Amino acid sequence: MSALSRRLSAAARLRPVEDDHDAEYWSRQIQVGGWVAVGITLFGCLRIAADWEPMLKWWAWPCFAAALLQAAITRLPWARLVRRPGVREALILWWILEIPVLLAFSRVDARGEALYLPGALLIIKTAAALYPPRWVIALGAVGLTGYAALQVGPNPPGLSFTIGMTLLLAAVVAFSARTAANRWHQDDLRRTAERRTDILLRNASDAILGVEADGTVRYTGPSVRGLLGYEPDRLDRLVHPDHVRLAGDWLRALIQAPDQAPSRCEMMLRRDDGSYLYVEAIGAAQSEDPELGAAVLSLRDVSANRELQDELTRRAFTDPLTGLANRAHFDERLTRTLDRVREGEAGAALLLIDLDGFKEINDSLGHAAGDEVLVATARRLERRLRPGDTLARLGGDEFVMLIEGLDDRGAAALAGALTEAGNEPLEAGGQRVRCGMSVGTATVRSGDRRTTGGGLMRDADMAMYRAKRHNRAGV
Repeated sequence: MSALSRRLSAAARLRPVEDDHDAEYWSRQIQVGGWVAVGITLFGCLRIAADWEPMLKWWAWPCFAAALLQAAITRLPWARLVRRPGVREALILWWILEIPVLLAFSRVDARGEALYLPGALLIIKTAAALYPPRWVIALGAVGLTGYAALQVGPNPPGLSFTIGMTLLLAAVVAFSARTAANRWHQDDLRRTAERRTDILLRNASDAILGVEADGTVRYTGPSVRGLLGYEPDRLDRLVHPDHVRLAGDWLRALIQAPDQAPSRCEMMLRRDDGSYLYVEAIGAAQSEDPELGAAVLSLRDVSANRELQDELTRRAFTDPLTGLANRAHFDERLTRTLDRVREGEAGAALLLIDLDGFKEINDSLGHAAGDEVLVATARRLERRLRPGDTLARLGGDEFVMLIEGLDDRGAAALAGALTEAGNEPLEAGGQRVRCGMSVGTATVRSGDRRTTGGGLMRDADMAMYRAKRHNRAGV
């Protein structure tokens, strides 16, 4: 007996409401069913008030109260209630109880049979929009039983009429059950497709956004939360402040492109913890589904690639020992500076620095001590820099400074200050050592179109060797 009860209970249970779409559908259909019940009940009130005997007209008030109660039931938060176990199963009692009440009313009313059939059909069709076929058939069986009971009376209709109406009601029940079966089958197909799509999107490495032209986020795929830790509502609140204009211009160009071809853009996006990550956004304009937005963006985390690229760039343009710019980086900066000078911007000074006595320290105290001297010298030179100046290690014990907006007099003064700073002792190999500097300078004036980077380096190199011979700064 217990096994049979469990099987019956399992058969009666409905599959759970899994998403907002299902909850909203149930809520709307329950409200429709409620208003159908309200309409039938109010029609009954009118019949009582119009045609019933005076001693029975008081039934209009309970009937009207029942209509108000059913109207109030439609106002309940069904989108939330249908998610609770057992609520939807209990609701079928509402439809089932309406048929006996309709039967009782029809037996008393003079036109009861004419009222019973359309009322029962409305109840069955309303339930078919929500419940599976077996429940619709059960409700139809109750309706047919009620109609058979209605035929028992002092003035039964003709046999042919009764059989015809019974067959009509049975046909409507069968049609409603078939409609319910088709709807549940389509729901199963939709759920399967949505589940597959959700699995693909949830496990995809890319995150999907649907974005309006003004930056409003209309849709976020399940991978967005995994990538960012939250679901953004606007693109400009998601993008790093330095990249807001870049992202906005790119999105507008993407949407307005006549061919609507996909486009790429790299930008930094904010995570829920306040940190930022680099993403590659691949966007495609779309106009097929306005609910999705004006463009669909696929976001891929490229932070690791960006960090690797930045590290490779840093290594390519940075001296590994001192952290200063290397020769390649310096040559690039020198070329850019000379281009600006040729266009009429301020002149510049180049200071070539060679350490005096470095070989002796390196030979006597070892290469580790020599490296300490180079690093300490780099830090000492950095303290003389202004924002925008360039300091590089060319190799060995040679350094170079590029100072924009500095003339001959300023370059000579800076070279003298560096020479004096080189006389201060340094810590290397556990000892205090002195490693002087020989500084040669060369300058280029604003508008000079003849001076080249190589020529400026040669002039500074010659001045530096003069300074080394005379033990003073050279210009």
